[in-house]
Amino acid sequence: MSSLSINDSSNAMAWFEKNSRNLDLVLTEKMQQLSGGERQRLALARAVLRKPSLLILDEPTSALDKQTEGDIMKTIRELANNTIVLLITHNPSLIHDSDEVITMDSGRLHARD
Repeated sequence: MSSLSINDSSNAMAWFEKNSRNLDLVLTEKMQQLSGGERQRLALARAVLRKPSLLILDEPTSALDKQTEGDIMKTIRELANNTIVLLITHNPSLIHDSDEVITMDSGRLHARD
C-alpha cells in the first residue's frame, strides 16, 4: 500500500485540497482552524508516511464520526499487514479484527484471543 492511498483513506489529502495547503504544513496542538477529527486524521497520515515498524495509536478515532472511524479503521487494518499496530482504546468495536486483545482490569493485564 502506498503512502498516498493511506493518506487518502485518512481523508488527509481531501483536507489539504479543500484548504489549499501543501504537505509542508506544520501541525501543532493549538491549530484552531482544525477540528479534533481533522487533527487526528492528519496525525495518522503523518505517522504512516514515516513507514514505522511499530505504530502505537491511543484512541485514534475518539474525535471522529462513525463513517470516518470506519474509514480510518480500514486503513489501520491494511497497515497492520506490514506494521505492528498497538491500538489502545476504550471502544470495543475497534478491536474485533485484532490478532490479540489484552484488557486491563484493576491494574491487572488479561490476555484474550
